[in-house]
Amino acid sequence: MARPTKEEIARREQIKSLGLFVRDSHIYTAFEEETQKANLTPTKLSYLFCNECEKRNQDYGEIYARENIRFLKYDKNVPIIKPLLKINLDLGAYLFYLYYHKFVDYSNDKVFFPPYSSSTLAYKKDIEKALGRCLNTDLSKSMIEFSSQYPSTSMSKMEFKDWMEYYNTDDELVNISFLRDDFFTKEDKIKIQEHYKTINYRDYHNLNYLTLITKDDKCEYGISGLERNTFAEIDLTKPLEEIVEFVTMLKNDYDQDPTCISNFHRLIGMELEDHQCSLEACDIYKHKNPKTLSGRLMDVLFIYDCKVAELDDSYIMSEIDRYWNDVKNVHKEKITKNTFQKYRKLAIDYIDNLEYKNFIKGYDLPLD
Repeated sequence: MARPTKEEIARREQIKSLGLFVRDSHIYTAFEEETQKANLTPTKLSYLFCNECEKRNQDYGEIYARENIRFLKYDKNVPIIKPLLKINLDLGAYLFYLYYHKFVDYSNDKVFFPPYSSSTLAYKKDIEKALGRCLNTDLSKSMIEFSSQYPSTSMSKMEFKDWMEYYNTDDELVNISFLRDDFFTKEDKIKIQEHYKTINYRDYHNLNYLTLITKDDKCEYGISGLERNTFAEIDLTKPLEEIVEFVTMLKNDYDQDPTCISNFHRLIGMELEDHQCSLEACDIYKHKNPKTLSGRLMDVLFIYDCKVAELDDSYIMSEIDRYWNDVKNVHKEKITKNTFQKYRKLAIDYIDNLEYKNFIKGYDLPLD
């Protein structure tokens, strides 16, 4: 690696002087505080860490931030980020994105966000036959009414067009969970009830309606693409032991012979390997340490962010020591070069080499 020029050194020192790339930044401490408050398991932390990695993927976070930099004037962090924008627009946009999407308090007692979401799907033609009208027309009217009632959340013409194209489809199934309470009138609901009472379940459809419960381990940020998901029919009115026994059987059968479970990728000729690696197998999880696990994971991301800013290793290591030794006062040893390099390699593997996608999706992404 070539030695930095005088101009590069001067720019690096200028960035350091802004006090933005510090280990006790709210970008990192918010994650630590909220995950500790929620008393999350290492497995849950693994998913959230991957979510944080996704934000830092260069093809995702920085480009997105640059495209949405107009939102800077609405954010309270703008005054402290503005000087960085003048030095390096890309780096300022990158940091703004991290500030703007810093970890959200999902452990707040007043508003509980469960780690799953449920959606109910029904055959569109059933609903339309019961009501005697087209659902797409209803959706359009509902969206227009919503936009007029809440102008602060109104979409642009392009966003509205995209929304309508997404929902105004000829799909056989329609998700009725997102519909507002007043979408169906009392009379509408009675019509739908009466229609479903007349359906012959043996001769019509195997499933006239279906509720899907999906994991939301990634919190507010989704990772798009194919997923290795399997939805099993479970009756939640049954005893927990019966449900656990059924799911355990499915998992054991799959482990013995993955082909015994129907798989979309395999059926269409995509032979994707199951992702065997677990974050919890990494040294950062196994070694006993007075530092919290969430704090060590944030050390990993802090190292990565500082390298994006092209800051020197000695500065990064001294910042980590300052945080744990002086600010937190829980650890008096200094981070070693060996640990620093392991953390940096973990960050590169999961962010730049897209290991976070493999972990969340459950299969190894095909190499280009």
